[in-house]
Amino acid sequence: MDKDLLATPLFHNRGVPREELPSTDDTLGWIDLLLTHPAISTQYILEVADGVWECRCGNTSEFEGFDTCDEFGIVVEPVLGPWDGSLHLCGRCNRIINGDTLEVLAYASQEVAEVNEDYR
Repeated sequence: MDKDLLATPLFHNRGVPREELPSTDDTLGWIDLLLTHPAISTQYILEVADGVWECRCGNTSEFEGFDTCDEFGIVVEPVLGPWDGSLHLCGRCNRIINGDTLEVLAYASQEVAEVNEDYR
């Protein structure tokens, strides 16, 4: 498997044309940039109760759940070594989530999602 195709980063600052960068004279420039390019802002999921999460897609810990995964979104056993202790994969939308901060880090690729279905 090509490791570059395994996960799609959720956000990055590359690719924003220079003419779309905010000017230093405009105090709302960065807000305008975020509205124009929402993919560069950080996303999080919700913790609706102690240990009960709700993903941005509507999935909860009690519905389709969250699996332990590696940095590419491949489901692994919840033991240290293959698992770093914090990464989780949404069982519905394949978002890779940092369980410590609840930050959405990336999306697992379709290829990884198919491997995960075979694992489950």
